[in-house]
Amino acid sequence: MTIEFKLNTSNKESKKGFALIIYVYLNKIQKIPTAYHCKIDDWDDVLKEPKRTHPLYFDLLEYVLKTKIKINTILGKPQNYVSINQIESFLANDNPESFLNFLKDYCDELKANDRKTWVNYNDAYNVMKKYQSEVYFSEINYNFLTKFRDFKLKNGCKAGGVHYYLRTIRATYNEAIKRGAYKPESFVSPFKGIMPKVGKTEDKHFLLSEMKVLFSNLPPKIKGIRPDYDYHYHNYFLLCFYLGGIDFVDLANLRYDLHVKNGRVKFTRFKGGTTEFIDNVIIPEALAILEKYKDNSPYLINIHKYQYISLRNNFTKRFSKFIYSINDENKKPLIESYFTSKTARYTFVNLGKQLELNRDIIMELTGHSRGDVHSIYEGSYSYDAKDAVHRKIIDAVLN
Repeated sequence: MTIEFKLNTSNKESKKGFALIIYVYLNKIQKIPTAYHCKIDDWDDVLKEPKRTHPLYFDLLEYVLKTKIKINTILGKPQNYVSINQIESFLANDNPESFLNFLKDYCDELKANDRKTWVNYNDAYNVMKKYQSEVYFSEINYNFLTKFRDFKLKNGCKAGGVHYYLRTIRATYNEAIKRGAYKPESFVSPFKGIMPKVGKTEDKHFLLSEMKVLFSNLPPKIKGIRPDYDYHYHNYFLLCFYLGGIDFVDLANLRYDLHVKNGRVKFTRFKGGTTEFIDNVIIPEALAILEKYKDNSPYLINIHKYQYISLRNNFTKRFSKFIYSINDENKKPLIESYFTSKTARYTFVNLGKQLELNRDIIMELTGHSRGDVHSIYEGSYSYDAKDAVHRKIIDAVLN
């Protein structure tokens, strides 16, 4: 299956240009229309994005980028989409019987009234959306929930995380029943006996000693894996740490034309629904790595060439294998901490805490809301103050 944006040059060009169409190659070529038009000179056919010369550049770019995320979700699980109607419905997000639609509407309601609770429900929505593009109320049964639970456990999610998602899904399910949005056929809860046993939570950050090991070891040639892949994943980890403990999803979306100005990265975090703004200096160590990835693309690194979800999973899997290869050569493991795609972020925060640096500045560097009235009147810290804390955390590892 292939899904991509194209200009419909087979029809006559209007004053606005050619119609922008989503082409779907599913057994045969099929077309999904959009509300946009574009002239050939205003369209980048390599990036499949509008050029800045397009009169509705920012509006169209936002639509294209959001739709690309949906397209990547479809391509990540093509077995869930067997017809053009399913694909079109998912891209339009217009299914009134959808459990996911109810959850999304409930998220919007919570966001306006209870932001802390909204975060939990928004996380559950994103996870379910990635697991299956569409979920009907009638699908929420013991078999579905068991498969969801086992899938998450087999793919690296710990029991505590799965328990967290299932609790939120259950609460949403019960809320829908209470509001009359769904009437189950059975009085027996489908969640009975579903919850996994939760053990002790593992640390998700690396110790200072473990970071020094990582920074002094380049990825070796691991049998069966291309060495340049390991090299890139090592660089991705370093960049997430160097740029102030940013998320891997942020690194995947950062662009020179939109997010880099005067030697700083400036962006609102790409994590769903957040409004926290990051404005961090690009330290020389990060700049040296970024220079290696500069090409004709506006993106900071070459992540844009791949599907985000599969790349994130490969990053976690292969960097974990690299870590294991370091341990395997020694009688005593040098790195014992648990690794996830967020480890660079957690490590940046934890090192700042261990160094007894200003907690509020660390929260600002990493885009975490302090969530109090006083912080609203305080405003942001100066670049000098933020950059000094940023540098001290990096130097603790390098020196």
